[in-house]
Amino acid sequence: MKDNKISSALFFSISIFISTLCVSLLINSCTKKKEDSTKDSGYSGIAAQALTDINTVEENYTPDSLKSNSTAATASLKNFSSTNVCADYDLFSCQPILVKLYIDIGKQYLGLMNKLLAGLSVLIQNVEDGKSGTITSSDLTVDYSKTSASVFSILGKNTSSSQSYIYFSSNTNNYQLSMDFSQIPTSQRKADTPNQGKIDVTLSYTDPTHWLITITGVGFECNDDNPTAPSQLKIVMHMNDQLWIGKSMLYNGHWIMTDNSSPTCATTESDDISANIYTEYIADKVAAKSNVYLMKRNVGTSDFPSQSNYYALNNICNSYSTNIASKGGNAVTCDVVANIWTSNKIATYQNPFCSTAADSTTALWNNTCSETSTQVSTASFDDTQVQWVSPNTFYSNTTITLPAAL
Repeated sequence: MKDNKISSALFFSISIFISTLCVSLLINSCTKKKEDSTKDSGYSGIAAQALTDINTVEENYTPDSLKSNSTAATASLKNFSSTNVCADYDLFSCQPILVKLYIDIGKQYLGLMNKLLAGLSVLIQNVEDGKSGTITSSDLTVDYSKTSASVFSILGKNTSSSQSYIYFSSNTNNYQLSMDFSQIPTSQRKADTPNQGKIDVTLSYTDPTHWLITITGVGFECNDDNPTAPSQLKIVMHMNDQLWIGKSMLYNGHWIMTDNSSPTCATTESDDISANIYTEYIADKVAAKSNVYLMKRNVGTSDFPSQSNYYALNNICNSYSTNIASKGGNAVTCDVVANIWTSNKIATYQNPFCSTAADSTTALWNNTCSETSTQVSTASFDDTQVQWVSPNTFYSNTTITLPAAL
């Protein structure tokens, strides 16, 4: 998945979408009306509270303990659009970088929501409360509905296909952005705009230290430069007082072969070569502890999360013995090859691992962060707001549907 390029391309599409509406609504330069400023928010006029909410979450999305202080790791995160961020690491030592990658993906999509709302707030203020309607241009049809300054929705459609491609809803501290890449009109595309895939971002905001965001992505096209990148993802982040609590679920249908070959985008997906990489973490500004699990897509609710330790990274041979052993020849066992694969014995990679703000790219395995943060060390991963979806359910039943009309 070319996340940085996707983000850049979608920012472009959103900008053109807003510009098209400006012209359609005959709003000169999309300038705001003069209105009283909203105290302490930095925003004024309509949707000021929504903008404040989303901007607050974006600014506080990543705790210091999960920010990268390594120049090399930071460069990897910035270039993961076209490279494998684990190319210079083995699967095990790359885990701290991957946690930051998942968080960075979530923040990028939150930025899309912020960008869209910033433009829509200028447009929607020109619509009277209680009004709805439709605007049509050469390749864009927009339905809009406004109840009040904090309750409104916009639906953009591809005029030629009559299919929805962008949806935004604001409903008093609850926000949703959905996009269908395949339906983005030609005029709003760049060369690197995805040809397929959908995203859905929902944010429920209470205050600066209490919010919940869920990012779901499905149907991403395979990248020939990195065919093992996920085609499907779900990232959930809950800030609860002084703790960031999160889970990420990623799926790829051709992750590791059962022979000594490497998968390509042409490789047929199957249970045997699939991977669901699941990571959960609890963090404050000082430290973060994480668990990581690796499973095939046919693992169901009876096995995960009830038997989660069976799928921990140090038990990788429970699920992938044939796949891994093949890389060293069929005469050797999975453990032998896996131990060659990494500089340490795989048995040492026991959950949880700890990373700190002082050195966020190093993982201390079998470590609860007790020496750096008592509140992280004693906190439970169980959170009613942040729940696992079993690999089989996630792979086969995760869908995103944009509304056909408002």
